[in-house]
Amino acid sequence: DFVPSAGYGAYEDAEKYVTYNKASNDGDLHAAVVKGSSHEVLTKWAVDADMETLKKYQVPRPNESLPGKVLTVKSAEALFTAEGVCHEFERETFYCHKPHAIISVFEVIVSPDERTSKLWVACHGNDDCHVMNAGDFVFSAGNNFKVFGEKLLRGSL
Repeated sequence: DFVPSAGYGAYEDAEKYVTYNKASNDGDLHAAVVKGSSHEVLTKWAVDADMETLKKYQVPRPNESLPGKVLTVKSAEALFTAEGVCHEFERETFYCHKPHAIISVFEVIVSPDERTSKLWVACHGNDDCHVMNAGDFVFSAGNNFKVFGEKLLRGSL
């Protein structure tokens, strides 16, 4: 009965956001809509964005369908900081971007009952955090841990 999330939005919205980012000094660096989910397609975007030496991590799937459920946070810990992210907003279509601000990635263990699931939370800078969808990709050196602190993490969830 697993129901994956529908994604972040429509293709047209992503195209508009990419156009805005390219025209704005405040926009993300190297924003693009990337079609296809193969290793080569996403790696090409990372190379174009000067992130070819980084490792690619895929956001894990939860153990069960979680939408609409009240979740209890069991634990949270900082995983790493990231340089870029690819959000799958439609099947095999990603919005990839390299923000100006550091992305801190946290693993949050949640449970609607006794069974736990892992969610990844991405924080862009100090105040913009969101749960990432299963299947999204994160580009990181993998060893550059940065903990914002328990207080900020609790306040962001």
